[in-house]
Amino acid sequence: MVRLARSFVRNPATAEEVAQETWLQVLKGLGKFEGRSTLKSWIFSILANRARTRAVRDGRTSLFSDMSGDTGDGEPAVDPARFNAAGYWD
Repeated sequence: MVRLARSFVRNPATAEEVAQETWLQVLKGLGKFEGRSTLKSWIFSILANRARTRAVRDGRTSLFSDMSGDTGDGEPAVDPARFNAAGYWD
């Protein structure tokens, strides 16, 4: 389940959370299972829906660490020489 969730979300920890949330949803909704599909496909459809929802929600948020302006190699994302004395783009 985590592997399928991982195909929708970027973070492995988020994929694990989605799998846990899916199991909780399965337990809550088991009485509503109508048997029109296999139990396995029903569970995986719940997982896919929850993972898609989470991916969309996570796509709208940015991590604070992503806003540092650092490209990861110690260099700033934008060359400081591109700004004028007032701090605006040239």
